Amino acid sequence: AEQYLKLQADAMQGERGVLVPRIRGAARLDEALSAEIASSIRGEKTAEDALQAAAVRWTTILKEELPDTAPEEYRASEGL
Repeated sequence: AEQYLKLQADAMQGERGVLVPRIRGAARLDEALSAEIASSIRGEKTAEDALQAAAVRWTTILKEELPDTAPEEYRASEGL
């Protein structure tokens, strides 16, 4: 477990470190977050509103992609 956490921490170093979950729907999650952040950058939403909208979209995506198995599938994808 310590080695895994060190690898994850190392992957997050630098300005562009991003942890992408290896689960079904990950691309949709990324797109939803990116779209909401972009709307904030364009001044269409506050940062808080954009993140809240992203959270709503993520909840919907996770329910569609992993209705009852999201935590288990994530742990399995990470070898936990």
